Amino acid sequence: MRIGVRALEDVMTDGWRALEEVWLGDWLLRASHGFTQRGNSALVIDDPGLPLAAAVSTVERWYAARDLPPRFCLVTDVAGSAADPSVSTRLAQSGYVSRSATYTMTALTADLPGPPRGARDVVVDDQVTPAWLAAFAAYRRLVPGVAEAILAGSHGQLFLSVPGEGSADAPPIAIARMSTYPQWAGIHAMWVAPEHRREGVATVVVAAVARLAAERGLPGVYLQVERSNSVATAAYDGWGFRAHHGHVYYAPADDGLGHS
Repeated sequence: MRIGVRALEDVMTDGWRALEEVWLGDWLLRASHGFTQRGNSALVIDDPGLPLAAAVSTVERWYAARDLPPRFCLVTDVAGSAADPSVSTRLAQSGYVSRSATYTMTALTADLPGPPRGARDVVVDDQVTPAWLAAFAAYRRLVPGVAEAILAGSHGQLFLSVPGEGSADAPPIAIARMSTYPQWAGIHAMWVAPEHRREGVATVVVAAVARLAAERGLPGVYLQVERSNSVATAAYDGWGFRAHHGHVYYAPADDGLGHS
């Protein structure tokens, strides 16, 4: 299904809401006590309603007032070129560095794979559970209270997990969060325990997302993946996802915030 960059960015904004959001013209300033780049960056798209120098200064002051480093999330095309090169040029000249170049990928729900034969069961919860959160914390630093608020802060979300061997209470060997929005499902925070990678577990999770999206009448699915993660990008491509556009962050060299 066709969707423009701005429209998909609006969908994805709802899929991972920041704790504080303020509009500067068409730019969206987001703050979440330092948890994730996405939740603590200004989404730069279209017109900020101010001359560029004034807009950049306004963003810098806004983040300084929250004791956060300024970070700009610039929308790019599939090749990685900024949609508005005047902003990237201005930031680079001011000492900002680019990092975490990321693809946004989309697929038709109907094109995603079904579960493989003998696939493990996937547990689906409408609220984040302690076991799911513990698995999430296995690969990233959480800010207590903030992570839970963001995970539960969208239009609607489901928490998927694949239990380990033995019982449904065994620690998950894979998790994902699925956001829901009219026409779209989003895949977030997908993780498979290192010792269970290349066993088809991720395919099981994606198949579960496809089933849940189809049941809810959501014809499209999106996700985001860093360009440097060639293994994940190849897997998503094999499941039917295609690059739609991208983004890159511009931040001070020593900003100290985590990724994603």
